Amino acid sequence: MNRRQVLLSLATTATVTVAGCLGSDQPSGETTANTNGDSETSGAASPESTGTAATAAADQTPALPDAPFEGMRADPAATYAVGKQGGTGKATPGAHVVQVWNDGDDAREVTVVITGEKTGTQFDETVEIAGGDHLNFAFETPDVYTVEVSGESFSSQATVDRDWNECSTSMSTIRVHENGTETRNTSRSRTCQ
Repeated sequence: MNRRQVLLSLATTATVTVAGCLGSDQPSGETTANTNGDSETSGAASPESTGTAATAAADQTPALPDAPFEGMRADPAATYAVGKQGGTGKATPGAHVVQVWNDGDDAREVTVVITGEKTGTQFDETVEIAGGDHLNFAFETPDVYTVEVSGESFSSQATVDRDWNECSTSMSTIRVHENGTETRNTSRSRTCQ
């Protein structure tokens, strides 16, 4: 094989590789993890559990996956900004949310404590969640966060630890019901443009 053939095949391979990276606005990877008690399962997410990525032209942040539990209301009762960025004009590229859902008919008081590895305690309040409602906690500053949710007869924990330099989203939903809690994690990543 002569030098020209080698260079031609390298150029073709590089062109195909770059075209494959830039040619799609679809999510490049979606995974769903389900934690219930001591067991955890994960795998490729189905379209029903993650929804579709909708990206506005002006906003390059990908849409969050749909809520992983059937029966959840689409809109939260309230959204709390965690680690709110002050004085910066640049938003983080990925969206990372923890939801706390009261899957019951009666209101429940829950204590939510969110601690960042670098930023310290970001949220420490007891809140009341009406039956069927959920709260969203949206993370705005890169850090490794631990979210602890507890109440009269339950306790659960979730972690937000994502690569904030990539165009990705993650959602952890803590379902509080009469028999305890169940946590499901959904994440989606795609190529940044």
